[in-house]
Amino acid sequence: VLFVNYFGTRTPNDVVDWQNDHPSVTVIEDHTHDPCSKWALESTADYAVSSLRKTIPIPDGAVLWSPSGKVLPEEPEGKSWTGSALKLASMIFKRDCLENTGQTDELFDYQRHLSQQGDELLDESTSDSISPWSREYLRYGISKDWRDQRAANVLNFIKSWNTIEENSSDISLLFQSWPANHCPFNPVLQFKSLKER
Repeated sequence: VLFVNYFGTRTPNDVVDWQNDHPSVTVIEDHTHDPCSKWALESTADYAVSSLRKTIPIPDGAVLWSPSGKVLPEEPEGKSWTGSALKLASMIFKRDCLENTGQTDELFDYQRHLSQQGDELLDESTSDSISPWSREYLRYGISKDWRDQRAANVLNFIKSWNTIEENSSDISLLFQSWPANHCPFNPVLQFKSLKER
């Protein structure tokens, strides 16, 4: 059974209770939205996984671990990194577009095109290892400040949202709090209809 810590805001209580009630079932947890949450760090699942490119500025990479000490497969050895290279190029273009306000719509469109092409190639890949540029980036560790800033940004959004008097009753925040030592991936707005969204 796969359990997902959606948006980094779920508590592990129900999962742990379920796991204890079903000891013969293999439990996999997805911690992509907050790989450093208390839940992820104290997990008792058979396996846990996290895509790293969602929360770290790298174009590819994921981590698989076994909190309960199960045997893990060998790291993939494939070396087709074209999708990752396109995503990295897209990230560089995006940074330039955001830093240089005089950029044209065509440059934004090209950046988006590179990103989509990279995503398609990454989706098709089945056994490629993490790219050398992402591995090298991770070798130096991950800044705790980024995670702290993300939490501060979400809190700031929630505070701002709650001060808007004209907020429609058809739109609400999915959450306004989260467990201690967790960091939300981003704020989430709920709409009552697809048309409204």
